[in-house]
Amino acid sequence: MAIIVPENLVLAASATGSLPLADIKYIKGAFKVFETAAEMQSVIIEQVTDNQIVWLEASSSLYQATITPASPPISFFPTLSWSSFSFPGSGGSVNTGSLMTTASAALNVVTFTKGDGSTFAVTVDTGSGGGSADLTADLTANLTVGGITSGDSFASGSSIEQLLRDMLITYQEPTLGALSIRNGGSSINTTIYDVGASFTCDDATFTAGVDSPNGDYPQSASLSCIGADIGSFSEDGPDNVGASNTITFSTSRVISRASSNGTVSFTVTTDSRNSGDTQSRGKDYYFRWRNYLAASSTVISDGTTLQSVLDNDLVQSPLDTNISWNPTCGAANNTAGNYTYVIYPASYGDLNNIIQDGATPVLTAFTKLGDFSADNSEGISQNWRVYKSNADQAFASGTALAIS
Repeated sequence: MAIIVPENLVLAASATGSLPLADIKYIKGAFKVFETAAEMQSVIIEQVTDNQIVWLEASSSLYQATITPASPPISFFPTLSWSSFSFPGSGGSVNTGSLMTTASAALNVVTFTKGDGSTFAVTVDTGSGGGSADLTADLTANLTVGGITSGDSFASGSSIEQLLRDMLITYQEPTLGALSIRNGGSSINTTIYDVGASFTCDDATFTAGVDSPNGDYPQSASLSCIGADIGSFSEDGPDNVGASNTITFSTSRVISRASSNGTVSFTVTTDSRNSGDTQSRGKDYYFRWRNYLAASSTVISDGTTLQSVLDNDLVQSPLDTNISWNPTCGAANNTAGNYTYVIYPASYGDLNNIIQDGATPVLTAFTKLGDFSADNSEGISQNWRVYKSNADQAFASGTALAIS
């Protein structure tokens, strides 16, 4: 049966002074005597007042209590610590030993420091939900901070922890590394080919990285190819993508462009496991016509004579996509009887200029002969436009020509 006790206990008039009201160890603020440090450290905080002085029999010394009030959200409960005490003017030394001298709090972790300098931490169970760990009113952001965008709303009762996670942790989707197209286990590294050339491939490899903060690789890999003469095709890759991956083709593929310049593009695609994001990585192979700088005694007048020059008398022949290029003349351009020829696909149009060694315009030193059909080195026919120098032995070896 509970007994209701008034604020102050008093003795009846008939009581004598020899009758104790209570044991002093239960009286808050009283001068108490503790036999051991453990007894003093285990006293409940409700029986102690801030700055209360006690006697520790084990070390024959005085200690003073310090009560630190709770300070949410840094700490949720008041803490009690003891430090050695001596009255003003008193001397001597105090053996602090294993006694707690200071305490500090960080969120729900209280760290105690002993007199010998060592520390230990105590984690306080604060419960979950409600109180100061949740929003007490609706909140709408008016700034974009981290993963929170201006205008995002958070309802009263939302977890402050989740809000901080949304603010400080922005989802990063997984990544794909370099895509390699292979044949027989060897990567096909040449990426620019003559129109009419081809290569065979039978698998593709790629690497992948995980997303953040989940640490998951992507999934559902597939490979597509467009631009080749065989038409567009696709291949299925692994559903469970890892750090290194291989997509084996259902059949070997021959990649070419037999009649026109263009690009063949391979693309690997994956899906994120934790969002609607997709990832892709590409690899391109280019098929080009060549521009030609030639030196020959043959006078080009038709497709036959043009073919002879293309087959036998080339000085430079870079793969290109337009009329602008920068060849350098060789010894054959400075040989008596040899004319210098500039030859390129007729679809590019007429030349606008030729600059010698970065300074001298020399287009007028050439004559446009016309357009003639001949084959490239892969046997593919093209209509070529031909310019011929007006004089033989026109340019010294090493002369740079900027053609446009």
